[in-house]
Amino acid sequence: MQQHDIPELTPDEELDRTRVLPDPVDPLEGSARLPELRPEDEPGPEDEPEVPQKPKRRGRVVRKIVKYFLFLVLAVAIVAAGGIGYLTVTEYRPAYAEDAQRGNVLREGKLTGGQTVRVLTLNTGYGGLDAGEDFFMDGGEGVRPSDAETVRQNMLGIEDLIRGADADFVMLQEVDTDSKRSYGYDQWRQYECDRED
Repeated sequence: MQQHDIPELTPDEELDRTRVLPDPVDPLEGSARLPELRPEDEPGPEDEPEVPQKPKRRGRVVRKIVKYFLFLVLAVAIVAAGGIGYLTVTEYRPAYAEDAQRGNVLREGKLTGGQTVRVLTLNTGYGGLDAGEDFFMDGGEGVRPSDAETVRQNMLGIEDLIRGADADFVMLQEVDTDSKRSYGYDQWRQYECDRED
């Protein structure tokens, strides 16, 4: 093995750290270089302008409000659809054709040629629709009269019409027997009793 003589440094030389070292030599200087990975005219990540960031908290609050609003709209839609579905399923649907019920008042007799027959047909409006009623089907807001006395007074007026007509046949529509809208009056029986008199 060869031994190299390494000169020893004096303590002054050892402490002298301000010595200037020669610039390193580029071994590829003057030779062909590798191509740039990024063209010089294309901006790099350090050249891109900074986009101002919106506060994240505000976005979260807005999203929460929208989320709760949509939930509320959905809940209202579900309740409305359920109510409409319930009303549709439970609504009374009469048959296409029904037999008319004959009342207890029966007058016997035969019709002869040239004889006049008087027929009365009347929609009683369940005894709740008088001239002063604000009924929703006529553009108003009410569904039933404000009190039972109104229904009773209307029924008395209907009875007077039936008696005054002196009809051989009486056909009535919208006659309630036990309904909230007519305060539980049995209108069928009441009108029938009037015919017996």
